[in-house]
Amino acid sequence: MRRVGRSIYLGKGKTFQKRESVGKLISLLEQKEKCEIINGGVIMRLKMSRIVVVGFMIAFLVGCFAPAEAVPPAFTEKTYKGVTLRFIAEAVPPTEALIKLLPKFEKVSGMKVIVEQYPYDHVVEKTMMDLAGKTRIYDVLSVPYEYLGQLVEMGYIMPIKKFMKDPELRDPEIDVADYIEGMWKASAEWKGKLYGFPSNSCIMFVWYRRDLLEDPVERETFKEKYGYYYSIPPTNWIEYRDVAEFFTRPEERLYGVALQAKRHTALTCEWMNYMWSFGGSVLDEEGNPVINSPENVEALEYFVSLLPFAPPGSTTYTWDEVTTAFQKGRVVMAIQWNDQAFGVEDPAKSEVAGKMSYGPVPVKKQPAAHFGAWSYFIPKLSKHPEAAYLFMQWATSKKVQIELARIGMVPSRSSSFLDPEVRKIPFFYPATLAALEISNYRPRIPEWPEMESKMQLAISQALAGEKTSKEALDWLQKEYLKILGK
Repeated sequence: MRRVGRSIYLGKGKTFQKRESVGKLISLLEQKEKCEIINGGVIMRLKMSRIVVVGFMIAFLVGCFAPAEAVPPAFTEKTYKGVTLRFIAEAVPPTEALIKLLPKFEKVSGMKVIVEQYPYDHVVEKTMMDLAGKTRIYDVLSVPYEYLGQLVEMGYIMPIKKFMKDPELRDPEIDVADYIEGMWKASAEWKGKLYGFPSNSCIMFVWYRRDLLEDPVERETFKEKYGYYYSIPPTNWIEYRDVAEFFTRPEERLYGVALQAKRHTALTCEWMNYMWSFGGSVLDEEGNPVINSPENVEALEYFVSLLPFAPPGSTTYTWDEVTTAFQKGRVVMAIQWNDQAFGVEDPAKSEVAGKMSYGPVPVKKQPAAHFGAWSYFIPKLSKHPEAAYLFMQWATSKKVQIELARIGMVPSRSSSFLDPEVRKIPFFYPATLAALEISNYRPRIPEWPEMESKMQLAISQALAGEKTSKEALDWLQKEYLKILGK
């Protein structure tokens, strides 16, 4: 067993941290300059021209005479024609991307999908109210993966194995092995049973203004002041703080770092990167809380020390405000989610589009990359469970995941990253794949939502100066012992 909160606990001897499947995918992508993948066949570059010509002829013929796309019989027979599905999800680029493709689903299935979008907190609140109150509003849920244990233990969602075995519902080309393995284990499985599909592979890494950090004048000026050239991006926390301080220029309305410092899930999501990097964890190998460990105290002290280099009002910032700060050219670095990068790379919305780069979180004792995927689940009281399954299966299918990745979704399938257009998206390759190979996970235990709420309070008190970092985490340790009955 490894530390819970550092990796996923799946039973004795079964955890996921560095993904072998992701490593193989990275190796394959690194060969992209040596070969081109065409309809499953590999044609080596710089070979005899006739081989290339023959290859393209074969690809053309296969494309022209390939059989029609396989779909579940329930689609071809329009078994659920006229059914209306209600779906709740977070108001983020991946959901917007999915909405753009819904007409395709509605055409092939004969169904109608009504999507409700809300901020993170409201999604969780409305979902829990619907499930607890048995109001049966929603047929499909998009929920953060760490709620899986609580949803199962409270009897709120249903297993989907029976749907996967149903020949009328099963996609003949589902290929479960193609889902990113760590996502599948973290986002879909609980105690050996399958409850849903991983929907998008959100993960955190460093965003930075490439144009500023690579500026030779800035680099020389930094060296004169600090005595060394910083790495691009900074590789350790000393560099990270120094660079944040150096680029903090309030008179220019420029700040070195953005922090997700609001008392909100965003706060715990960002701080846990520091916690893992400094060698800390939430629970030890036996499941006991160790939140006030020296490593965690040091990580929180460091986090608090960055506040002077962040924009005023940072204690009201979540991932949305951090993205906006980048779009307006107000900040230089941040630890931020990959799915938010669509907004900062859009020239219509962002002043820094094309000026950004992405890299790993700085390391003190060990690499860190906070994994934050969402999952699709079916409420146990869904009015249309079979139809809901068809929708989830379609939304995470190979073809649809590639289409979504091109317009705003972070894919949950390995094959999506082989698509030439997807590979061109700067924050997908190599930054997202490198982060997924690390993948640190929040605990999925049923008690985690309450534990996270307490963590938000403790970190907020340290940021506000109401408590020292040690006092805040000592208090949090006592709260965790109560919550877990230790």
